[in-house]
Amino acid sequence: MFYERVADLKAIRIAGSLTQEDIAKRTGMKKQNISRFENGIACPTLNTLSRYAVALGGTFEFKKLS
Repeated sequence: MFYERVADLKAIRIAGSLTQEDIAKRTGMKKQNISRFENGIACPTLNTLSRYAVALGGTFEFKKLS
C-alpha cells in the first residue's frame, strides 16, 4: 500500500521537475532516505508520506477502512 503511494508521489515530483534533493530540503529529510523510499528499499511512515505530500504542495489523507 505505501509503495503505491510513494510511486504516486514520485510521479508528481518528476512531473513538477523536482529532484529528490528538492524534496529532502523541503521535508528536512536526507536525500538518501527519499531515494530509499522511492526505490522500495525502505517503507515510509505515515508521517513521512505526509511530509513528502506537503513538500509537493498537497496533503496526505489516511482513512481507516470500516
